[in-house]
Amino acid sequence: MEQRDTRTGQWCMIMGILALFFVGVIHLQAEGVTINRSVQDGDYEPTETTLIRDNPEIQDLQRQITEQGDRIQKTHEEIEQINNELERVHTRKQTLQNELETLSLIDRQNEVHLRSTEEAVKQSQLKIQSLNSSIADNALNVQLLRHVLQKNYRRKNEFDLQGSATHIFLHPSFFEVLQWAEETGRYTEALQDHLDLLEMETARLEYNREEVLTERDTLESRQQELADRKKIHAFSLNQKRVLVSKTKNDEAVYQQMLAMKKKEFLELQRDLLEYQSRIDYLRDPTRIPDPQPGLLRLPFDGSMPVTQEFGETSFARANSSRYGRPFHNGIDFGTPIGTEILAAADGVIVGVGNTDIVPSCQSWGKWVLIEHPFGLTTMYAHLSLTKVRLGQKVKSGDLIGYSGSTGFSTGPHLHFGVYDSRGIEVVPYERLSQSGRCRGLEIPVAAQDALLNPTLYLDL
Repeated sequence: MEQRDTRTGQWCMIMGILALFFVGVIHLQAEGVTINRSVQDGDYEPTETTLIRDNPEIQDLQRQITEQGDRIQKTHEEIEQINNELERVHTRKQTLQNELETLSLIDRQNEVHLRSTEEAVKQSQLKIQSLNSSIADNALNVQLLRHVLQKNYRRKNEFDLQGSATHIFLHPSFFEVLQWAEETGRYTEALQDHLDLLEMETARLEYNREEVLTERDTLESRQQELADRKKIHAFSLNQKRVLVSKTKNDEAVYQQMLAMKKKEFLELQRDLLEYQSRIDYLRDPTRIPDPQPGLLRLPFDGSMPVTQEFGETSFARANSSRYGRPFHNGIDFGTPIGTEILAAADGVIVGVGNTDIVPSCQSWGKWVLIEHPFGLTTMYAHLSLTKVRLGQKVKSGDLIGYSGSTGFSTGPHLHFGVYDSRGIEVVPYERLSQSGRCRGLEIPVAAQDALLNPTLYLDL
């Protein structure tokens, strides 16, 4: 009799657990979570399709994002084609026709840059929309999973309170009892699967929220870049209008202007060299870092051709009157107009200027000077737009301006100089010359021995 009671209790427990399983399965499907395969199929495996996925709105946004990316890629290819055309023009003789052709190509290039940035802004806006839709789906998935789990755990608790003895007579067949026991294990696994899905969806939700914040920063940056490129484009158009207005499309007038520009530049160079010779400076090798490629990062992303090296280059020797001596005091990179110019290392802005403010005093054009904490100062010249202010602290890779062709320049490029910080200063032009023609301008001036070869510190 006692053995019969023991067996009866065991059967009741098994039958009760299996009853919980079927109640749970029915409830799991009734609570709104789309389950493609029932637990009773014997091969239940939760997949992404068990929850809200493949939202048509998100799919459409993703399609638009891809299309924007394709358009951006095409603008990059168009910009590269224009760069090649500009290089061909720069090899020709400096004539009015070639100058106007150069300015027209630069206009085209700026227009393509504008279009590319506008497409990038739209792409960021679409990404934010897509992420916000994903967040809404994630939040609903989390809500559904929590609801299902709460309901089914409550059913389990209710069944535990009822006890299993009352369910033994529901399935007297031994085979049905065994099948019931097997399905109970699967149901328990299904509940754990949904717990795992809940954790996964919560993580997706947090990740997408972080992505929105990141993309908003990207959007803000791109909108600022768009505003910058509009300024660069307007400046370029004005250059062309001024040139046409001054020359009246007359080659002879243009050549006279060019000759006068060279004469004024040579006078400026003589003033600079004379002042440099009077700077009280003696290089102390212990105060500047040893040559170390990579101490300074390249002042732009990607790679750009070096168009003139540092020192007594063949171009400097052939144009010694241009520099006042056969020596180039920096390194030139063939950067297209509008290239983002970046700080080569952490530092402080100790100079920002524009020598083009006075037409007869063109030299560096728009320039930036950064003093670094390890004894070096770097210079960036011939910019189309500067983006920093005096005294501002910058980090390596921060945007400081955009490449251009301002000042005394034969074409778009970046002049990059490296100096011993103790041997360079920014001075009012009145201290260089008593002529007064460049009054109000400031210009960086370095002692001859303070000039350093940038390739000693760049990882080229």
